Amino acid sequence: MEMEMRDEDEIDLLQLCFLCLRKWKTILLAGVVLALALGGYKGARELSKVGTEVAVEAEETAEEKVTQYDATLASYKAQFDRLSETFEKNQVYEQESIIMNMNPNNYFSGSSTYYISTDYKIMPDMTYQDVDYSADIAQAYLSYLTSSECLAYVQSKLTEKISAKYLSELIRVNVTGRVLNVKVVGDTSGRTTEILNAISEAIDNYKKEVDTKIHEHKLDLMEYSEVENTSSTDGSESGSGNDNYVADVQKQFSDSQINLTNQISTFYDKYTKLADTKVSTDSSGSGITKSQAVKSGVKFGIIGLILGFFVAAGFIVFKAIIEDKIVNAGEISYLFGLRIFGDYKSGAGSGAFDKLLYKLSYGDALPDKEKFYEVAAANVKTFATAFKDEDIKDISLIGRIDSEALQSIVKSINDINGDDTVKLAGDIITDASAINAIRDAKYTLIAVDRTTSKKDLRTQLEKLKGLKKHVAGVLLFD
Repeated sequence: MEMEMRDEDEIDLLQLCFLCLRKWKTILLAGVVLALALGGYKGARELSKVGTEVAVEAEETAEEKVTQYDATLASYKAQFDRLSETFEKNQVYEQESIIMNMNPNNYFSGSSTYYISTDYKIMPDMTYQDVDYSADIAQAYLSYLTSSECLAYVQSKLTEKISAKYLSELIRVNVTGRVLNVKVVGDTSGRTTEILNAISEAIDNYKKEVDTKIHEHKLDLMEYSEVENTSSTDGSESGSGNDNYVADVQKQFSDSQINLTNQISTFYDKYTKLADTKVSTDSSGSGITKSQAVKSGVKFGIIGLILGFFVAAGFIVFKAIIEDKIVNAGEISYLFGLRIFGDYKSGAGSGAFDKLLYKLSYGDALPDKEKFYEVAAANVKTFATAFKDEDIKDISLIGRIDSEALQSIVKSINDINGDDTVKLAGDIITDASAINAIRDAKYTLIAVDRTTSKKDLRTQLEKLKGLKKHVAGVLLFD
């Protein structure tokens, strides 16, 4: 039979799982041993600490608890006071702020829009281009109109003085490219008009400074929206500038107050709950109890049990991968393309689980040695008959297994068939007499057991191939 050996062996994960199942007693034992070791060590160590703490350590621990308690209580109190103070300040702000007391659907609004232009021109035919200062100029106006200097100027022009903080909330400034937009809201038409006019004057005055420090430019008034009420007389929106700015500012403040209230409530609850809790200064009960020591030992015992399972299973799998032994006949057929003339594996077990595991692990292996010999003899006889034209007089049995097992196989097969077709050769790798024994034989029968590695079998097959011998089949022994 032509051998078709694969270049690479594959790791059969399923067989590794079955191997772990077959070794369940070993894995369980390893888990129990490690559980007893870890659990016993931890339990004994903890029990040795029971009642050994000195009074000084106990007193220091109690003192640390009191110190930590006082520090935590003071921290909650400080947080509560700080948040409460902020809340009260916000209430004062809510009462004094103009925008917070405005009707979001009925207030006054006015705006002015300016366009900034310079002498900048794009010269297509020139490599060097002039610098466009428009963005710098626009940014300068934006910075100035939101500065305390501008607010102070606007304050000086108002009939009814208001603080800079509340004034800044009534003014919005934004820049889009070369366009500068100023929008003013207010609770009365007069106040709003005064603010808008004062800003216009401030812009005119500031233009000279921008011309000097940045670049000369023109500031054209593109649009001027007179101050008017944002709502019609019937209370509906008139579309004269109500963009929900006032409502958004008021909602943002309301949301912040709600959030602040929740924080105050949280810290108050923490403070009162902790204040009602009395920290114990009694050091007599400090230390480890026997029940705690036992629990600690049990916990480490469980960890040891699981760790033992994994360590044992890992070692078994690692050892199996390194040794790479033949497990079942299917591996021989798949990896080497050889016929199986017989497969024997003892220890099938009597339980349902043992039988199932035996079947999954070893396939069609026979647990009865006598039946194995009968099947092997039948295969040998059938093979010799099938190749009768080649006048097969004998088939050499080779193998690197126990010599008594080889002799038993030869004797049993020949006794069953009533001839001496199978001749004992032996180990053709290290035994010269075995090599001489197969000199005139064309066909060989290889006997391997489940301690034979795949590498060892491959070595024998390579040797047979080099000697131009054919493999009739393989006998897989226990």
